[in-house]
Amino acid sequence: MKKRNLKINDGEKAQLDNKPLKIGRITWKSWANAVLPVGDIIVFEREIAHTLNNHKKELETLGLSPLDFIKFVVQNFNEIRSGNQIDSFLLIVKNPDISNTAIVELKKDKKSKFYKIKSAHPMNNMALNKKTLLCANVR
Repeated sequence: MKKRNLKINDGEKAQLDNKPLKIGRITWKSWANAVLPVGDIIVFEREIAHTLNNHKKELETLGLSPLDFIKFVVQNFNEIRSGNQIDSFLLIVKNPDISNTAIVELKKDKKSKFYKIKSAHPMNNMALNKKTLLCANVR
């Protein structure tokens, strides 16, 4: 089988999911530690490509690359809600004056002490309110 050299910038899936990037950390001093155990937050090329493929128009409107969008959310989230699966969480940048929010979905890796980013995208507040609020940091 011939291997292709795939690029994130093209929005194609990264081959073998082999390039993780550490983009944040839940620390023991963090307000988020009330819900999430300490651990690094990593993203693989495949999730960056997934974000680009599925949310390109929204990201272009914001003027952000998928990686910049993910970093923004991880560095600025002010809510944690339950995710779509067991052991998954939504990190949310929520502003009550704006109808859309920025979210990153994390999945805790049970074998390691890290959180893997599954998805990242803007989301409508109405849809988000259906998810259980686990913790908030009012700034």
